[in-house]
Amino acid sequence: MHNNSSKQGRRFAPVHARVQVWESFRIPSSSSVTTTFEPLAMGIQMPQSPAPAFADDTNSKFENVRLPDWFAAVNPSNEVLARAVLKLDQMARDRGVWLYPQTDFWLLKKVVAQHRSMQAGLTPQCDPEFNLLTPENSFWIVGRDESGRVVTTQATRLFDWSTTNLKVEAESLRFFYADPGRQARDGDELIMDCEGARRITGRCIQAGTVWVHPDRRGADADGVNLSQILARITRFSARSRWDHDFTFSFVRNRLIESGLAERFGYPNVEPGISLKLPDFGVVHCHLVWMNRDELIEDARLTVEGILRRPLAVRAA
Repeated sequence: MHNNSSKQGRRFAPVHARVQVWESFRIPSSSSVTTTFEPLAMGIQMPQSPAPAFADDTNSKFENVRLPDWFAAVNPSNEVLARAVLKLDQMARDRGVWLYPQTDFWLLKKVVAQHRSMQAGLTPQCDPEFNLLTPENSFWIVGRDESGRVVTTQATRLFDWSTTNLKVEAESLRFFYADPGRQARDGDELIMDCEGARRITGRCIQAGTVWVHPDRRGADADGVNLSQILARITRFSARSRWDHDFTFSFVRNRLIESGLAERFGYPNVEPGISLKLPDFGVVHCHLVWMNRDELIEDARLTVEGILRRPLAVRAA
């Protein structure tokens, strides 16, 4: 279980098959979309020089395939998602941040530990101590700046809840732990007093464990911050990979009051989450979520440059 970085069973194309992605991004002929389009025609500039090497002792462990190449290797069948991901990657590079998908969650755990003094944290569902995290059910993205320094992370997991829902899985603590009876710690508790938690069923992803270096927090000149970019890239990439039904996350109440749900593109927001974990204390959150159609609409708006949307549902 400890070695989650194994490449066995991955559905990625070999590196040599990815190097031409920037020249032409082709939608598979088996999909309903057969358009071939080029990044330059989309207003996406080709990188002028290679991204710098990582500037810490974890360098040799990072997967060094850039986000657009990794995304293309997943064989996306939706042109809107592909365009949105390429646009968001360009926005990150405009901020001097290069993005790299990763699948080794032990490495994420190490990165979080190195930046704990900067408010980095890792909740149990993305902790390899408590769950078997493989390329088939999870990935995370690391962003580094011009000097090679790690400046952001974002992780996601796929859950198969075909016969259950978020409320049941959360309150039983199976959302956090593969074996709650053995792994849950004294005092762990998750209460979901919101109707949306019952609706979230089927193939679902949770997008979270986002961290941004203090130097990179806050909005850029265009009013968009790095965490907005990472949140969308993660769910659009997950949709292309897993074709999931729902995307959800938990957001602290004070951040909801600041308009975070709108900035991150979630149309459905409900209060009613009480979370208690030893490393985080008691936290009161809102549930934010979107369904399949709402995710595609968010991708369409992203392509148009709209990274803030009005709420569809905001329960009192």
